[in-house]
Amino acid sequence: SSDLAPDFKDHLVVNFDISLWDTKDLGYIFNLTGKNNSYSLSYLYFDNKAYLNFNIDSKSNKLKILLPKSQISKQNWIKIKVDFDLEHDKIIVNVDGQPYTASGLGLENPVAAKLIFGKNQFYTEVPEMSIRNLSVSDNSKSYSFPLNEWKGDIVHDAAGDETGTVENPVWLINGRSEEHTSELHHITIS
Repeated sequence: SSDLAPDFKDHLVVNFDISLWDTKDLGYIFNLTGKNNSYSLSYLYFDNKAYLNFNIDSKSNKLKILLPKSQISKQNWIKIKVDFDLEHDKIIVNVDGQPYTASGLGLENPVAAKLIFGKNQFYTEVPEMSIRNLSVSDNSKSYSFPLNEWKGDIVHDAAGDETGTVENPVWLINGRSEEHTSELHHITIS
């Protein structure tokens, strides 16, 4: 995989399913770094409530989304779609089809974005989580990461090309194709 992050124009859409079962910690789900700003989706469990937060790192919290307690379970998958509308400088975070919007983010268009799931160079806190069915796209191209590896630390896209690395993966696959999921601490898409 190359160290050059791909350019995304007008929209950058990150789709994935997540399972969260952490009732102790806060942590980073993913971090997206452009030229001017860094953005993150993080998880917070506080006062017996679970939240997703979308932040401009070191600047401001833009969204705080309450998750129903029933969704915080290892057996439960939550569908997340994060649409960075680069053209209109806003974001739409869809949680199981429910949209939450924020604007005035200082997004670049196009953006050469580096996307890291889990711990990164700035933040080491990661919630207990699993991720599957990850895809990253704009209006003209799409990268899909089935996360169906069963060993090692290289992530392959749907075409079988090496497109990222995982640190400390616990692959949840045990020979059954319906369990193409991975529990991970760090994934870099490049």
